[in-house]
Amino acid sequence: MSNRDAGFQGRTLAILIALGAAAFAIMAYLLVTEDERRAYRSAGANAFSPSAIGHAAFVELLDRLAVPTLVSRFDSARRTGAGSVLMLAEPPSEQAIRPILDHLSETYDAGAVIVVLPKWTSQRQDPRRWLVDAALLSPTQVNAVLTAMVEDASVVRPETAGTWATGPFSVAPTLASPQLIRSESLTPVIGTENGMLIGEMRMDWRRVWILSDPDILANHGIGQGDNAQLIMDVVDSLRAPTGAVVIDETIHGFQLSPSLWRTLFSPPFLIASLNALATLGLVVWASGRRFGNPTAVRQPFQPGTSTLVDISADLMRPGQHGPHILGRYADMTLERVARKLHAPRNLDDRGLQAWVDRVGASRRPGETRQAIQRELDVLVARASIDPGRCLAAARRLHKWKQDMLDGSR
Repeated sequence: MSNRDAGFQGRTLAILIALGAAAFAIMAYLLVTEDERRAYRSAGANAFSPSAIGHAAFVELLDRLAVPTLVSRFDSARRTGAGSVLMLAEPPSEQAIRPILDHLSETYDAGAVIVVLPKWTSQRQDPRRWLVDAALLSPTQVNAVLTAMVEDASVVRPETAGTWATGPFSVAPTLASPQLIRSESLTPVIGTENGMLIGEMRMDWRRVWILSDPDILANHGIGQGDNAQLIMDVVDSLRAPTGAVVIDETIHGFQLSPSLWRTLFSPPFLIASLNALATLGLVVWASGRRFGNPTAVRQPFQPGTSTLVDISADLMRPGQHGPHILGRYADMTLERVARKLHAPRNLDDRGLQAWVDRVGASRRPGETRQAIQRELDVLVARASIDPGRCLAAARRLHKWKQDMLDGSR
């Protein structure tokens, strides 16, 4: 078997191994940096945004503190188990939050909920998704989201927050221009005489905290004063030690239902899928290199006299087995003549030859068997001979057989 038939050549195999290693390295890199790539997809008030009003810093803080965190893009309420916290951070409208609230009212196995009211809207952003300008939402827009949960609640924006009552927490927020809630239906958790920063409501048995001002977790405000510690204390007060924080992003239009095919052909799995397709292509190419209809399989031998003559002639070529075949043909001819002439069955080879010679003396063939046999002995003794002499001897044997059998039954 040649090297080409044995499989891939060494150079081809090395190239395939290098391509596979490169694909694996790229896939590993994309897996490691997937969250960083997603962080630059938006400049709005969401977990993917690195802009001033975004929440990417809060997500990074959770990761650094080893808090199990899921930025959810589908079925967030169902994915929030007991002991976990579902965070709805700055829903842009009542329509965005209503489906999740309806689902929460129908389920009884989920954890607590933190709803962060909206406050800012992006006005302009540069090509890198950084925020150029932002503006406050009108109180009417914020109240539309708030009253979807608490009918008698309203948003106020005092010039100063006043004196903070932090309740169970040891630190106070740092807010330059606070946005607070006033409501008789909410239980204050953190607030001032001007309103509540966090108010609690009950949805059946589930605890729902409404955070009025998103600045304590937004990128521009989480580093101010003790805001980072405060927001983590708020989360930990509702989360069990092994619970997770599920940050819903369907409210911002990032909904993405799971799909096996989309996953296979999206980063980081796209590289592995393309590698598998390339491998399959190589296998198909290697196993189907011909074109058109397959060549008909020829039978090794065609029946008939001509085939027998061709094979015999080929065997009798110089350097082949002509003399040995001729010797065997002589033995078969002698046996056939003896059988046709009804020779006794108990004769050995020498006796059979003697009996045929006696019969031949009476029948007088054109040539005696002994003369032909002497020629055959000379030919058989030689390793290689001109096939013409072998064929001439074979004709003599055939002629002798016909002379001996002429008129016999």
